[in-house]
Amino acid sequence: MNTIAALIGINPAAAEELTTRLAEVFRYALRASDHEHARLGDELAFVRSYLEIERTRFSERLRIEEQVEPGLEAAMIPSLLLQPLVENAVRHGISTRPEGGRLRLAVRRVGATVVIEIEDDGPGMKGDEVPSGTGFGLHSVRERLRAAGLADALVIESQPGRGTRVRITSPQGRRRSGAALTERSRLMKLAIPLVIATLSVAGAAAAAPAKTIAPADPARLVATQRALDRAKFDETPAALLQARGRSSRCRRPSPSRAPSTTGWRSPTGGSRRG
Repeated sequence: MNTIAALIGINPAAAEELTTRLAEVFRYALRASDHEHARLGDELAFVRSYLEIERTRFSERLRIEEQVEPGLEAAMIPSLLLQPLVENAVRHGISTRPEGGRLRLAVRRVGATVVIEIEDDGPGMKGDEVPSGTGFGLHSVRERLRAAGLADALVIESQPGRGTRVRITSPQGRRRSGAALTERSRLMKLAIPLVIATLSVAGAAAAAPAKTIAPADPARLVATQRALDRAKFDETPAALLQARGRSSRCRRPSPSRAPSTTGWRSPTGGSRRG
């Protein structure tokens, strides 16, 4: 969102394109959250859209290598599995370095399984830090693999100064998907439409030409001012007192009620101003 806000003023076309891609990312996340599995081809397209957004942020600092074996697009894998790992690689392996870095995404067939590797050449982690990777992204990936019966499918390899590699091994066959939505998917169904609407408004604002305000018509301004003056005159205390005087002449004055220039006297003896 910060990138879009910065681009609106200097490059509205790029801001509109980025808004469209971000909306596509949210739409896919919303649809995929309803299912436990998705086609590998759809997951890869989702990751590519996300990386295009990151490429706008990092420009030449982000170098992407993709090696995908043909014929694996129809393989079924747990949904929303790759993007959190790619985001971790960008955040921890590339964004922390002034010169940026390289991100490698590889998919290949090994027997009856699909092996997916996401690798960066960032600072890496020490041996005792690798098992403690319990951030939200890794937690989400582990939970999805566990729900698919693949609790041991995730392997993390890292060395200080040599980057990090995450490997996932998944069967190619389709697995039974559950019908119940997780709490995370329920929240996404509520939040993402609002975000998409906000992005659509921002994109329209970026694409719309600047509007100029036409000068006001002097005759219309004079007529409006006269109307306001008449309304003010009609609501003055003098006008109200005059109206009360006309209505009081229609009634027979009471002996106990004496005329007063400051107000009228109530039957209990108190006075009240008009």
